[in-house]
Amino acid sequence: MIKNAKGITTKYIEQFIDDSEYYGYEDLHELAAQLVLKDTHKTTPTVEIDGDSWGGQIFCKFTSKVDGIPNVETTDFYGSCSVCDTLEAVYEHDNIKNDLATMVLHIIQSMSEQLESEE
Repeated sequence: MIKNAKGITTKYIEQFIDDSEYYGYEDLHELAAQLVLKDTHKTTPTVEIDGDSWGGQIFCKFTSKVDGIPNVETTDFYGSCSVCDTLEAVYEHDNIKNDLATMVLHIIQSMSEQLESEE
């Protein structure tokens, strides 16, 4: 498990989300990395997009800065409308900050699971 991820909640993550800013998928993945990977990985991801304007997948790779610790990859699916795109749906509802924080928490959980499986 990622040591920095232990005990992180959506309420904690909300402190790092600016209400006046629009967040894309890459931004949310980078925020997750800044919160839990900053000691061991570069927090600016290498991004690959597999898809088109209608939908696809976004892959973010965080390169390890420490020998023996693997790189971490995260992914999100996206679509062209709020029915098929989680992030678009978030911005159509009232509790945007909490929903964004929930997305970041899921990314952190994914990072943690990857590193656990490598141990």
